[in-house]
Formats: sequence, C-alpha cells, structure tokens
Amino acid sequence: MKEKADRSIAELMTRKVVSVSPDDALHACADLMRTRRISSIVVSVDGRPQGIVTERDILRALTQGTLLTTLVSALMGYPLVTVLQGIAVQEAYHCMVVRRIRHLVVVDAAGFLVGVVSETDFRRRGGIESFVGLKDVRGAMDTGMPVLDGGQSVASAAVLMEARRATCVLVSIDGRTAGIVTERDMVRLYVQGGRELALGDVMTHPLICVEPHIPLVAAAGLMQEAGVRHLVVVSSDGQVLGILSEHDLVKHTEDAYVDLLQSVIRRQTEELLNRQRLLDLQDLREAVANTEFRYRHILEQMPQRIFVKDLNSRYLFCNGQFAAGLGLAAAAVAGQLDSELFPADLAARYREHDRQVLEAGETITVEELPSLIKGEKCWLRTSKAPLRDTGGQIVGLVGISEDITRARRLQQEVVSLNRGLEDRVSERTARLQTANRELAALSYTLSHDLRTPLRAINGFATLLRDSLADRLTGEEQGFLERIRVNAVRMGDLMDDVLAYSRVGGDLNIQAVDLRLIVQEVVAERTCLYPKARIDVEALPVVQADAGMMRQLYGNLLDNALKFAGQGHAPRVELGVRSGDGRQVYYVKDNGVGFDPREAGRLFSIFERLHADDYPGTGIGLTIVKRIVEQHGGRIWADASPGQGAIFWFTLGDGTALKESAAAQ
Repeated sequence: MKEKADRSIAELMTRKVVSVSPDDALHACADLMRTRRISSIVVSVDGRPQGIVTERDILRALTQGTLLTTLVSALMGYPLVTVLQGIAVQEAYHCMVVRRIRHLVVVDAAGFLVGVVSETDFRRRGGIESFVGLKDVRGAMDTGMPVLDGGQSVASAAVLMEARRATCVLVSIDGRTAGIVTERDMVRLYVQGGRELALGDVMTHPLICVEPHIPLVAAAGLMQEAGVRHLVVVSSDGQVLGILSEHDLVKHTEDAYVDLLQSVIRRQTEELLNRQRLLDLQDLREAVANTEFRYRHILEQMPQRIFVKDLNSRYLFCNGQFAAGLGLAAAAVAGQLDSELFPADLAARYREHDRQVLEAGETITVEELPSLIKGEKCWLRTSKAPLRDTGGQIVGLVGISEDITRARRLQQEVVSLNRGLEDRVSERTARLQTANRELAALSYTLSHDLRTPLRAINGFATLLRDSLADRLTGEEQGFLERIRVNAVRMGDLMDDVLAYSRVGGDLNIQAVDLRLIVQEVVAERTCLYPKARIDVEALPVVQADAGMMRQLYGNLLDNALKFAGQGHAPRVELGVRSGDGRQVYYVKDNGVGFDPREAGRLFSIFERLHADDYPGTGIGLTIVKRIVEQHGGRIWADASPGQGAIFWFTLGDGTALKESAAAQ
C-alpha cells in the first residue's frame, strides 16, 4: 500500500470548488456556504484564486454587524496561501500548522485553481491515524470550551467565539448542557438575520458525545458517520469534560506534534542509512545536510519556541523564536545550560521538568509563571518529550513553548468581571430585601391604622339603624346597611392585603406532611359547609413552609366551596399526580367554573371573574400564586362554564420527600 508520506495533496483535495467573484455581495457568498454545507468559498477572477472566505470570516461579519450587501472583496482573506497540486500531504499539513490556517487553496503550475483542501479532507481521506496514532480523546480535547445560557443572544455568542477564537459554543438550559452552536450555524444565522435570536431556540441538539478514553481514530470515524465537526466529551456519569473538534483532530496538541516530528526524523534517518550502501560518503553528507536544512527551515518557520537538549539538559538546538525571546542569536544558546540563561529559581524548575521527562520517558505539559521573554514576565505552556535514537534509547529531549499570556489575562478579566457581577447582584438583592421589608411594614401599619375608623363606621351605622329603625324609611335603612356591609368588606380587604404582604417574607423550610395540613383545613370548614363532600387522596411529605401550605390549601378550598353551583351540594377533590419525574398537586370542584379565555386574570390582584354574584376581595388566588412561586413552583387552572374548575400547582423539583402510607 502506498505510504501516506508519499501521497500528494491532489489525492485529498476537493476538486469541485465553489467560487465567487470579488464583486459579489456577501449575502450570496454566505448563502452558498449555507446551502452547500461547506466551510469556505474561493474568490477567483478568470479561474485564478484571489482570496478566500471562511466560516470564521462570516462569524466576524456577524459580530461586527457587517451588512449583507457588503462586497466579498472587503471580507476575503488576503494574501492567499496556495500550494501546488504535487506537494506531499505532510508538507501541506506543515504549511497549515505553521500558518495557523484551516484551508489550503491548490493551484496548478500556471496558477489556475484546481481544488481546496480543508481539515475535513485530512480527517476523511488523509488517514488521520498517521497523525494521531493511538492517542485517545482526552489528550486532544479542549477543556476551556465557552458556555452560554440558552437565553443569551446569537450576537453575544458570536462575540465570545470571535474573542476566544472558538469554533463553537455550548448552550446551557437550567444548568444543564443542552445543545451547541457552531461556526456553520453562524453562517446560516447571518444569512437569516438572526443576531438577536436566543441560543436555546437555534442550538443543535441532541448532542453527539464520546467518552475521554475513546481513541482519536474512533472519534474521527464517529464524526464522519454523524456528519459533524464537533463531539462533546463526557464522563461515564454524563458530566461535560470538553469539546473535541475537527480542528483538534488535525492539529491536536503540542506533544502530538513533537511525536510527529520525531517520527519523521526517525523515518528520514532510516532511509538515509539504507541509502548508505548505495551512496558514497560525499553523497551521504549532502543528503544529511539537505535533510537537516529542510527540517531546520520548517522549525524556523513555526511560531512556537522549539528547543532540543541532551541528557545533561544542555541546549543542542533552538529555533529563532526561542532565541529571540532571550534576546540572543540561536548559535549563542547552543551549548548553554538553563542556569546560564535564566534566574536560579526558573533554571531549577526547568531542570526538574527535564529530569521527569528523561526518567519517565513520557511527555509532560506545564503552564508556568513567571517566565522571562525579552526580560518581561509572561505565561508559557511548555510540552517536553523524550528524544530517542533509532535503537529506542533516550538521548535527550525536545520541547515546544507557546506564549499564552494574553489568554490567561483574558481569563483573569472574565473572573474579575464575574466577581464584580456577583457583588452587584448581592447589593441589589440586599436593596430588594430591604424594600420588601419596608413594604411589608407599610402594609401592616396601614391595615392596623385603618381598622379603628372602619370599626367606628360599622358601629355607628349599626347603632343608627337599630336606634332609629322606627323613624327611617326602608331606603334610608338600606343606605345604612350598605355602609355597614362595605365597612366589613373593607376590613376583609385589608386582612387579605396584610396576608399578601406576609407571603414575601423568609420561608421556614421544614418537612411538612401535606395530608395533616389538608385534614386541619377541611375540619375548619366542615361546620360552615355541612352539606359539602370533600375527598382527600394520600398526599406526600414535602420540604416547605407549614404556615404557607396551610394558607395555600385554605384559600384554594375556600374558593372551591364559595363558587359551588346553585341547587347542588359542593363537591371538592384534593390530591396529587406524578409524571415526568415531578409531582403535580390539584384541587378540583363542581362549581360554576369560568371561561378559559379569562384564565389569565385569575391570579391578578383584585381581579374577580364573578364579582356581582359572589363575595370576595380578589386577593385569595393572588396569594396562592405567590406562595407557589416562593416554593419554586407554578400554578395554572382548567375550567369550563358550569362544569367546575381544577387548579394545578407544583412545588419545584425534588421537594417531595416521601409519600404518606395509604394505610394512614
């Protein structure tokens, strides 16, 4: 079988290239990417490529609010990176890594467009096993994935993805990771003008997940089978650990790239040893020199800081990036020890890391602060791996360092912003609690201060009616009775307002047996409604405020008994139903019911659907709604005119402790 190192990029590239003109509108370009499900479009003139537009460019356009009518030439990537169709697969891969790009435009000798190769092509047709070997998902996944609440907008997600250079964002709903929005989704949303849509409405779900111990080769196969470019990495108990993207498969981590360099060097060395029998000494020296020059050139072009040490931690080689960070020439670094280049504490730390690699024979990756680059302190992520000869013996180590100072500063800024947000929330919560206490005190004072004049009005009206009964006309006695009745009603209204204000206080949460609470409430009303039939099913023990539960069931039962239909005895049923992992409580009656279209008014304060026919203040159901919401639940009602009503409510997730025994 043909070795992958000998394959040309023409065997991997996509030949049916979609292209546009520089003068086309951005809308046409983005719509093509959306409908064709492609990650890039080449911008060409007369068959010659001029630039490229990728999903990352569309994401930036969405973030900046770029108009759909903008010309492609204003957004396309330029200057364009191109390769000849005869270039080897590994050289093309090196070019993508060095330039930090995800697409290569392939041209012929005359400069005409012949194809495009992307990370997807490497994954599908490039033999990804040649790059990742037997590594598992854990070593390549990204654990710093961005997460946003489902209520956040598409625009906020685009800004975060652009700032973090992320290819996706996870969407959380009710504290659980429920979906994902990728760059491909952003192209579609940009075309549709969906900047202000909520992430929970546009996310892709359900998620396609893998466990961290799965080999990368298997993960690549799952991506190809599912037709996706992102997999969510979860633990055995379902906890989200990270994201594995198509980009991670091809690029993976610094230590994987070290392994690749080592394998290439070993293979090239073995080839040179085999040719030694056929070449004279001069030819061999030239071949070795050419090989060394080629790979030195590759290492010099890489943006990372690369170095090689011997068994004594003495530098044998470093690239220009490493030497520039020290303010020295690469030749001046060769032969030096860390103690001759860095402060004593840094040198000791680097030497300890070298010892771990050389003794264990395994790759390590560390993040370090402070490290010195041109005399300035910075964060570095450094990977070190053992360097072996053709016999497998460790002869030194090779390392790659990357400056992550900007990323760490951004992370610290996010932490600082979150801390400030928490402080503001705490401050506003304290102010709200103070306002609630003041409002409760005001309600209590008004209710008590107004009670005395109301009692006086009621008393004097009754006294006038009784003492002047023989001298007053029927109409005048009716006026006095109306004064007395409205004074009583005003007193009831103040009692309800006071009860409503108390609901907003602190909850005394404890184990409450709802069966006992309901039995007490029913017993209190039996004497008032001797003909009523009240059936109570087995109710559970819940974590709640006992006083509020008594008021909740009292108000609902009073409502059911008060609105009993004319001509028949009231019948009320109280119980609970289970389903979808939660318990739903209900109070059902055979009363007059109501028009379902008026259901929205039921729980509004002072709203009464039968104000002319039945007494009341219009606060009772409002108090019920507030109690339910205080316990993390919700309430709703179903009814039809003349057919009775049923009120349903929950008390939040996980409030039920146990069910009362049926025998009790």
